[in-house]
Amino acid sequence: MFLPLVTCLGVRFEQKRTSANVAVVGAVFFVLMLVSNACFAYLHFETHAYVIVNGIILLLFLLIAYLIIKAKQ
Repeated sequence: MFLPLVTCLGVRFEQKRTSANVAVVGAVFFVLMLVSNACFAYLHFETHAYVIVNGIILLLFLLIAYLIIKAKQ
């Protein structure tokens, strides 16, 4: 949850549009991971499912952020 939160609050790029887009994506994925962690805490899933689901969410976040940064918009 740290990585989406940092991109939401502390990362700035040369172009303001890129910074805004990455911040919005970071905020969305932070909330998504927060809800995911709450579900895993209260519903008692297996550890394997927790690692796989949060890993996929994090990789999806990194892919989207990378594509935004690469587009330079």
